[in-house]
Amino acid sequence: MKKSIVIPLTVILSILFIITLYLKIRNVPPSTPSPNKKDVRLSQPESKQEKNSVSNTPPKATQPAKSTSRGVSRDDDIDLLARAIHAETKGEPYLGQVAVGAVMLNRVTHPSFPNTLAGVIYQPCAFEPIKRGAINEAPDASACNAARDALDGWDPTGGAVYFWNPSSATSGWIWTRKVTLSIGKHVFAHD
Repeated sequence: MKKSIVIPLTVILSILFIITLYLKIRNVPPSTPSPNKKDVRLSQPESKQEKNSVSNTPPKATQPAKSTSRGVSRDDDIDLLARAIHAETKGEPYLGQVAVGAVMLNRVTHPSFPNTLAGVIYQPCAFEPIKRGAINEAPDASACNAARDALDGWDPTGGAVYFWNPSSATSGWIWTRKVTLSIGKHVFAHD
């Protein structure tokens, strides 16, 4: 082969090899479609998935929920989500705590948000108490239980991806979202 053909061919093969390695590291087959909400809510009864209804009671767990963070354990997910719930919902009823956790989990599967729990929680300027460092406080038992219930598939919001406290929200943009539910001091909105 001529030297002028070997170099471009080597470059192309090297790029293909790097892409293949990257996809194997991320455990993503090259033609995998993005997940939908039905894939994540494995422990939620089928009838609730179809109706997307608001429920005040947790679903019966049929199997442990899958981790929402690649390469991180369920215990780590519970801890991170519990810290975020604790930071966001001080003084809120338990149902409101689960609802806030569910919104964060709904964002993981929504195309407009990062696709990991840590990515959603630490998304710049997404959650004011987290931005202020309140996520570093140890969560109470209620926040830990709410995190477990949300990870097990209980979504009191019926799929909301936004929540805010109307008495303290400063973003004008958030008020363009249509409020679909109110729990405690927070309101919730769908996309």
